[in-house]
Amino acid sequence: MGKKRTVPSQVSKKRTTTQGCSVPKAPSITKIVLNTPVVWLLLKGGTSYANQSFWELARDPHPIHRNRILAMTAEIVRYLRDRWPFSHSVHVYNIKSLVHLCDAEPWHIYAITQRIWRRHVCVACNWVTDCTEPNEYVFEPGCGSGANLLWLAQKRGFSNLHGCDISPEALRLCQMLSKQAGISIAVHTDDCLQPKSLPSNVATILSVNWLYHIPGASMPNFLATYRPCLKPRGKIVCDVIDAAYNQYPNNQYHTDDLSLPPSKRRTTRYLFRYSRKEMETICADNGFRVLRHTRLHASVPRVVYMLEVV
Repeated sequence: MGKKRTVPSQVSKKRTTTQGCSVPKAPSITKIVLNTPVVWLLLKGGTSYANQSFWELARDPHPIHRNRILAMTAEIVRYLRDRWPFSHSVHVYNIKSLVHLCDAEPWHIYAITQRIWRRHVCVACNWVTDCTEPNEYVFEPGCGSGANLLWLAQKRGFSNLHGCDISPEALRLCQMLSKQAGISIAVHTDDCLQPKSLPSNVATILSVNWLYHIPGASMPNFLATYRPCLKPRGKIVCDVIDAAYNQYPNNQYHTDDLSLPPSKRRTTRYLFRYSRKEMETICADNGFRVLRHTRLHASVPRVVYMLEVV
């Protein structure tokens, strides 16, 4: 029988010799990364050059391609930074004892100790730091235990932090945590849907993980209520349940009850959901525009938005 013919590798035309045998030279890890299509590196695409690779652009001497490389790199870094969880922990001690002492909901233990995995919270807080100076007025309705405000103070040096919540127990916990950390956070009890008192000249309002849980709440009413608080070009950073969740199986049920028979399940906690188009319309109707948004893929898909007064 004749010898089997060997087909040269298509990976590279360059070859090296090892113990007298000719073998293909493997491409370097760097070259593999640089030749990965940008659409995969960006994970969400959306650019006119998403079908080109870094390597192709880097070899082109034209300045516009170098600028594209910088833009793509910045987009990748921003995408990863928003989702990198390990800088979002809050330094607290004896949290279980404090929750018990304040008679606050045990849920706050999870919200604080597992904060780094709550991406909608981490992304929103990152964006607050992007659009706000550390000495500017930040207000968080529905602040609960104040974990987000505490993070802004501990990790980013914010000093003009305010919040309100309907739960006096949660606010007592917030005060104890801020005292423990040696940080000043001004909080008061109020109905965040129909507040009795509103701040003024606020640079940024942070609102995450509460509005869509409240019966009767809606984004149009929320924007109409809090727009007068904001200074010109003031921002709202918030999260919304994506309307795509309406197509998920069992989306009408409480996520903690899916293992139970349907007759024993509670109704969903996610009482309203909006698409991006719906959010843009709501914003335009209430004197805002969408500056920035990102979708977080999870069992319950959320979108974080940065809105600006127009």
